[in-house]
Amino acid sequence: MCAVALSFFLLSCGAKRDEALVTDFNAKKTQADSLMKMMDNSGKMMMTDHAAWGAKLDDAAKGGADTAKIADFKAQMKKMEDMSKANAAMDSMHAYMNAKTETNDQLRAAIAGLDAQISMCNTMCNGMMDAHKKLGADITAFLGGAAPASTPAKEEPKGGKKADVKSDAPTTATPGSPAMDASKHPVKTVPGGRQRNAAGSTIKQ
Repeated sequence: MCAVALSFFLLSCGAKRDEALVTDFNAKKTQADSLMKMMDNSGKMMMTDHAAWGAKLDDAAKGGADTAKIADFKAQMKKMEDMSKANAAMDSMHAYMNAKTETNDQLRAAIAGLDAQISMCNTMCNGMMDAHKKLGADITAFLGGAAPASTPAKEEPKGGKKADVKSDAPTTATPGSPAMDASKHPVKTVPGGRQRNAAGSTIKQ
């Protein structure tokens, strides 16, 4: 008799679950599931970016770029990857999604737990993506500004124009129009008092 009464009591307690709480809990589970998928995709994207950045940094190091700066960039990438793998908030979210919800109190506890973990995961994910974007911008700027050691930049004259190079060497005359040296071609006097220059033209008196 007591066993029957206890069973009836348990069944009636289970039947009294607030349907609004059940609906809310299911909605939180869906939201949490979507968030975890988004975080998983973001983690994969981050790993792909890090692999590409790492390869470019290795090439830059071979070209003589700042190895200390490159090591710092790689350390930052490693830290982000470790944080992404060891995500305690996601583990807690899984636990609340699978929590017992046989009573209204259990439902409320599970909903409150999911709310807290969803908020924490959103904050963590947004912060990590912001840091990821900043790191990418810093690496891009570093790679774009690093000149290879084997090809030093050439100094340009002020004003961006090449300096005129002056020479004391005689100017080469244009073929067919040689310059005439008067000292080597004196004026000659011809009969009749007229003078002719070296080219044969008569000089007027």
